[in-house]
Amino acid sequence: MAKSKKEKILDVLGWFFLALGLITFFWYALIRDWRYAVWFCNHAMIIVGLAILKRNRFWLTAMLNWALIPVGLWIIDFLVRLLFGVHLFRITEYMFQRPWWQDLLSLQHLVTVPLMLWAMYLLGRPHARAWLGTAIHGAVLWVISYFLISPDYNINCVYETCARVLAIPNYVLWWPIIAVTIFFVTNKLLVWLFSAREAMHPRRARQRK
Repeated sequence: MAKSKKEKILDVLGWFFLALGLITFFWYALIRDWRYAVWFCNHAMIIVGLAILKRNRFWLTAMLNWALIPVGLWIIDFLVRLLFGVHLFRITEYMFQRPWWQDLLSLQHLVTVPLMLWAMYLLGRPHARAWLGTAIHGAVLWVISYFLISPDYNINCVYETCARVLAIPNYVLWWPIIAVTIFFVTNKLLVWLFSAREAMHPRRARQRK
């Protein structure tokens, strides 16, 4: 049986994320510095790609829970700096301090979240309990980033906030609380937004299922 247009698009998105994730991961792990491969955005695309190919809403939602707000802030900070010459959050300063080609792969931030949302739309709706998967993934990354990597790298922002305009006392202790709160709130927000959209367009929602 021939695949529907939706299934073909999902396959393309899945293979795109998987290929980009593998390229990014091995670039940092084998060529530059393995520590950078531990950054969420430098390996999560592999999980996203597999989740889309397997039509797994749980892990796609879990990765969206982490990516939506931080990557959204990254995009805003980068575009404001590019267009107006100032950083709102000082998240993307590194993009303008070295030759552009050294951080070329970081430009994936501009497209990954929109494409993840598109894939989520095609799959139907976010998984309501996926924040638990995000928390488990986040806990593993926190342990690796904090105990196995020097503070100089500040991988996954575990030692100090990547939004340098903020100053949070005892930040290291607050990181797990802040992270889980973001994961939970984002998950609830995604479920609510998709549910509201389905309520407004019930016919389209039935067609996607």
